[in-house]
Amino acid sequence: MASSVVATTKRKRASKKPAWPTTRTFADFPSFAFLNVAHWSTQYDVAHWRHMEAIGKLEKKSRNIPYDILSTSAVLPDASGDAIAYLSCHRDRTGNEVHWALLIRSRPSSPPPKDVQSGTKKVGGIQGLYQFVISTFVPSKKPIAIYEGSVRIPEKPDWVCRLIPQPVASASIVADLGQNARLEEVGYRFEHEGIGLDEFRLTYGHREKEFSLRFRASGPLDVTCGTELHLSMVDQWTEQLLGKFFLKK
Repeated sequence: MASSVVATTKRKRASKKPAWPTTRTFADFPSFAFLNVAHWSTQYDVAHWRHMEAIGKLEKKSRNIPYDILSTSAVLPDASGDAIAYLSCHRDRTGNEVHWALLIRSRPSSPPPKDVQSGTKKVGGIQGLYQFVISTFVPSKKPIAIYEGSVRIPEKPDWVCRLIPQPVASASIVADLGQNARLEEVGYRFEHEGIGLDEFRLTYGHREKEFSLRFRASGPLDVTCGTELHLSMVDQWTEQLLGKFFLKK
């Protein structure tokens, strides 16, 4: 995700809004839908691999994907949970290392299909998935994970974004390209060594009437489980960025 500043000119065009899943709501932030991912690596362990073979499905390597992938179906949370989860993994070219991906996203508003219900049961529910994930590493030596957060925030009259959209100044290099130019996307990358926020991009969709926040961070793998799974570092950065960029009127 590169640093970017994008200006758009106003145009009227009808578009159909995408369907919204359930949203997560906190008292101090606007409601939002989310898709969060953690990537990490461990040494190959035959017991972990065989367990994934038992609870997941195998996707054979192809021209586009140069390795076999094992992945679970969507795993449902407890009845009151607001997020579903998926776990996938593949071995590297040497076969000595396993690359994992845990995806957590907003629970769809529609009832789950039967294959998702059976897949959840096969994994042992959300608690079964959690217990397996934390078994793939030694708690005292957590692997460093790459985190990706993606948040959709519907535009609401009682919330204002402090960054975008903004009118473009007449002295701007893009001002003479069209009428009524507005800044609708900003992105920043942070050059640092070690853990922390690596980059983020905030976009305003004037046709969809929603904001999109995407960010990337790195840090020790920290997965928690209540009624659903959580990536602690992603949750912390989501709250910090939403709190910084959005104000209640």
